[in-house]
Amino acid sequence: MVIRLQDQHGSYTKTKLLDFGTSLFAGKEASESRHWRIVYKTFTQIIEPFKSKDRAMDQTVPFATREGTLLRCAYFKDVLDGLGVEVGTIRQVYHPPSPPINEE
Repeated sequence: MVIRLQDQHGSYTKTKLLDFGTSLFAGKEASESRHWRIVYKTFTQIIEPFKSKDRAMDQTVPFATREGTLLRCAYFKDVLDGLGVEVGTIRQVYHPPSPPINEE
């Protein structure tokens, strides 16, 4: 999930990813490697429709060269920041329906 928010300091992007933890059974090293491979693949599939995705991905340090959770997560933030206007435009245009209100 990607949302673009705005506060008194400007606009910013928030993301949420869900990991089902299935790679846990392959051992720690293989599990971590598989986890980041799946997260990266999922992320690139999510941003595929964006026209500016290639430019946004090229303007940051490549994912493959980043080690550690913080640097890898920073990659996704950097790319989303590079998509900035496009993400903000979609967020403004598309408003998912609100869940029904239970008035019991």
